[in-house]
Amino acid sequence: MRRTIVAAVAVLALALGLCTAGHVAVNRAVAEAGALIDSARRAARLGDVDTARDRLRALSERWEKRWGVLELITSHDALFDAKGGMRDALTCLEQGDKGEFYRAAAGLEVRLERLRDSEALRWANLY
Repeated sequence: MRRTIVAAVAVLALALGLCTAGHVAVNRAVAEAGALIDSARRAARLGDVDTARDRLRALSERWEKRWGVLELITSHDALFDAKGGMRDALTCLEQGDKGEFYRAAAGLEVRLERLRDSEALRWANLY
């Protein structure tokens, strides 16, 4: 009986550790993406489209680097949805349509927040 309790506690601790690590990884990726989106938006507002474009490309590259880890943690569809938002924002910026760029950047932030919420540590997400 004692071994069973120890094993159950060990498995629970391992599961909690993995969930926490996943939560931290998603939060870091979303926070970094949010900072780059804000930086791109500020640069575009100041008329520095090249810097804004560079920020979005950096965001896309960093997202690709983290893809493997994020794919283990969260929904594949949510990752593709966020990647699509990054492409939309970059395309709008490359075409010189700042209004659509701001709309696409706001949509991307909403997608990233949904991704963060879907992986948050709370009872509703433990099923």
